[in-house]
Amino acid sequence: GVSSFGASGTNAHLLLEQAPEPSKHITAAEPVSLPDMRAVPWTLSARSAQALRGQAAALAERMARCPELSAIDVGWSLATTRSLFEHRAVALGDDRAELLAAVEALATGEPHPGVVLPGGGAAAGKTVWLFSGQGSQRQGMGAGLYDRFPVFATAFDEVCELLDPHLEHPLRDLVFHGVAERPGLLDHTTYAQAGLFALHIALARLLMSLGAHPDALIGHSIGEIAAAHIAGVFDLPDACRLVAARATLMGGLPEGGGMATVAATPDELADDLAAHDGQVGIAALNTPGNTVISGPTGLVADISATWAAKGRKTRTLTVSHAFHSPLMDPILGPFARAIDDLIFHRPTLPVLSNLTGEPADEEMATPGYWVRHIRQPVHFHPAVA
Repeated sequence: GVSSFGASGTNAHLLLEQAPEPSKHITAAEPVSLPDMRAVPWTLSARSAQALRGQAAALAERMARCPELSAIDVGWSLATTRSLFEHRAVALGDDRAELLAAVEALATGEPHPGVVLPGGGAAAGKTVWLFSGQGSQRQGMGAGLYDRFPVFATAFDEVCELLDPHLEHPLRDLVFHGVAERPGLLDHTTYAQAGLFALHIALARLLMSLGAHPDALIGHSIGEIAAAHIAGVFDLPDACRLVAARATLMGGLPEGGGMATVAATPDELADDLAAHDGQVGIAALNTPGNTVISGPTGLVADISATWAAKGRKTRTLTVSHAFHSPLMDPILGPFARAIDDLIFHRPTLPVLSNLTGEPADEEMATPGYWVRHIRQPVHFHPAVA
């Protein structure tokens, strides 16, 4: 078509030819891929086992008859628009053929690896959300979810907007694309902590929008701040202020500290730590026989070498600073002052504390708790044991 817009306001449009109708039909012989998605779920529920099999049969028949239907769209509709009843099942597949095979097996009552059913009438378990610590960051983390889910994108942007005034580089661009002139900047503690917190909050908001909710929470080091926010300890602006103060103060410390994992218990390491006059400390208890030590690089290397010579496995961690060690002491006072006026609340959900390995109490709703959180070991194994 051709449009003409006159200076006096007269508009005209001439149709020269009808545009061809786009073809939306997909023949059964054409492969239908599920781009960037793995194990797409089709969720079904009914009031009886017989009705559940009937739903599966109807779904299989419809999908076989209508190959133009998107497997991903069908999964979304099944998960978000239907009521939940007592008898439930999930069909999983990496592509349309696998999904169809799964629902057909469910319809006939045949076992199939792509069919997930409740476990034999056992009582439903509880759900614990775990938020990771430093070292889990990677360039581009969350970018796919950001593009696909508006809820995730909105939450991620909200955190970035609150953190960006405290950072030299815009957080979202740095996490998704990096900074050309400073490769690897995401691994610096300031941006690693900020980026992980933004990811944690966006993931939590996404899961909650889909109807998932935790019964309890746990976070490893920086991850516990996200857990505390989800549990209502502080609102998002105050949580971001705490993250910004923690991340920038740690990032401003001189580099040069070291951390290492040693296949030894804290009791076995006690003499080595005492020999260095407390300069090296325990940073984390991750497993019963695996301890993370932290302190000046040379001293950490000496202790690691001692235990390696005994045949114990050791590994030096790639870190910019010696976290949860005496080298954090210079920032404890400034950090306490930075968060002194935040508004805290007792957690409304159980949060398994890094400081004790037990459910946190009202102490989590104090600035002092978060100051000790920087300095004391992460009791991760006691929390998950």
